Amino acid sequence: MTYYRSLLQNWAERDAVSKSTCPRMTFAGRQDEFVARGQTIWIGPIVAEHRDELEQMGWSVRLVEGYGQELGGRPDVVIPLIREFLDPILLRA
Repeated sequence: MTYYRSLLQNWAERDAVSKSTCPRMTFAGRQDEFVARGQTIWIGPIVAEHRDELEQMGWSVRLVEGYGQELGGRPDVVIPLIREFLDPILLRA
């Protein structure tokens, strides 16, 4: 709950994520929405809404159709996503 409360505070998130220069990726299930203590948290829809902005800042963004919060428990889906992102970076090194 502490994590989700911190998301609702006045954190200069755009400034922080725009300054990062390392390779960065975000992914979410497109339907990733849940309720915690009466607050609806829209992970997938928020990532989708800000996709263009994130990509302009250099982020790789993947939204996975057919998944919500349970995506994190699906290594058969998540590991290929991460490998697709990391393999080209690691093979260049």
